[in-house]
Amino acid sequence: MSITETALRAGYDTPSGFAKAFRKEFGTNASEYRKNLLKEDDSMNPKIIRKESFSAVGYCIIPPEDLVVKENCAYWKKIDFSKYPDYPEELEDCGEIAAWIPPDEKSGELSYFFGFETVCECVPEGFSAISIPAAEYAVFEVSVSVFDESLSEELKKLWNKIFDEWLPSSEKSFDEGKMCFEFYKGEKAFIYIPIK
Repeated sequence: MSITETALRAGYDTPSGFAKAFRKEFGTNASEYRKNLLKEDDSMNPKIIRKESFSAVGYCIIPPEDLVVKENCAYWKKIDFSKYPDYPEELEDCGEIAAWIPPDEKSGELSYFFGFETVCECVPEGFSAISIPAAEYAVFEVSVSVFDESLSEELKKLWNKIFDEWLPSSEKSFDEGKMCFEFYKGEKAFIYIPIK
């Protein structure tokens, strides 16, 4: 929440009254206090990298219309992949990508993509391809390494912390023209947030 919203929810009539009480109690202002908390949380110390454009091949899935994206990170856990073709055997493991694709301009349909990063230009039958443009990213590592319910819960917590805590207190801002995605490589999972 913003400091103003926090002040009002805590019962203060004005943000300045909250600020005065906060400084008296904690010896610093609320913004600095939040920044210091984030510094102590390793999951909130992303690596800032530049990633060139890349392609991915995988499954493009249309979710139910009433689905709330924010509550459905790691949406792959709800998909029955037995309905889809197996990955090609000759696949070089460059890592798997999971991303919500913005609504289609014509149909207005939101779609979910789950597949693998690839340099191959061919798209096997039953698969779709997406291209992710070059961008600067804040890359957050997820602390759980098992693809089960605990991973999806940790992803959900981390997504919320990124947008509710890290972005509001960071000098970086979210680049809405680019795509966020989850990336899985071996036993590691990451969240890529495009920044400017």
